Amino acid sequence: MQSVKLWMMKYRVWFLGVLILLVCGSSYWIHRQTQIQQEVTLKAAPKTTTNSKKSTSKYLMVDVQGAVNRPGVYKLAATARVYDAIKRAGGTTEAASLKGVNQAQKLHDQSQIYVPNQAEAVSPTDDNSATNGSSATVNLNSATETELQNISGIGPKKAAAIIDYRQSAGSFQKVEDLIKVKGIGAKTLESIKDQLSV
Repeated sequence: MQSVKLWMMKYRVWFLGVLILLVCGSSYWIHRQTQIQQEVTLKAAPKTTTNSKKSTSKYLMVDVQGAVNRPGVYKLAATARVYDAIKRAGGTTEAASLKGVNQAQKLHDQSQIYVPNQAEAVSPTDDNSATNGSSATVNLNSATETELQNISGIGPKKAAAIIDYRQSAGSFQKVEDLIKVKGIGAKTLESIKDQLSV
C-alpha cells in the first residue's frame, strides 16, 4: 500500500499532465466540430438563395380569359408569348375573334390576356351611327393591352397602366374613371373618350 502511494506521488505530475491534455484535446475537438458545422451551413445557405432566384425568374403567371376552352391562371416560361398562353388554355373557341389580339407579343408576369368573341370584337351599330361613320369603341374593362394601344394617344406604357389599374381597383364604372389611371390627364381623356366604352 505504501509503495502504491509512493508510486502515485512520484508520477502524479505525469497523470495531471495527461488529464489536462485529454480535457484540452476534447474541448478543442468539440470547438472545431462546431466551427466546421457552422462553415458548412454558411456555405450551403447562399446556394439555396441563388437557386430560388433562378427558379422564380424562369417562369411567369398569366390569367387567360374570354373565348378560350379552359380559362384560368397558367404558369409559363418567362420567354412565352400570347400565342403560348392561348394554346395552354386549350386554344380558342369557335366564337373567338383573334383580329385584335397580337399573338406574337411577349408576356409579363401577372398580366391578363383576354380573347374576345366575335360579338365583342365588332360592336353592333345602329343606322344613325353607321350614317355618321363612327367606328367601334374599345371596352376599357375587357380590352387587352394590345387592343388599348389601338386607341389614338395610348402607347404601351399607358396601356399597361390601364391594365394594372383594372387589376388592382376593379372594373371601370364609367369612361371618366380613366382619369384615375396614372399618366392620363383630363386633356387626354377628352381627346379619346369617343373611342371608349365600359
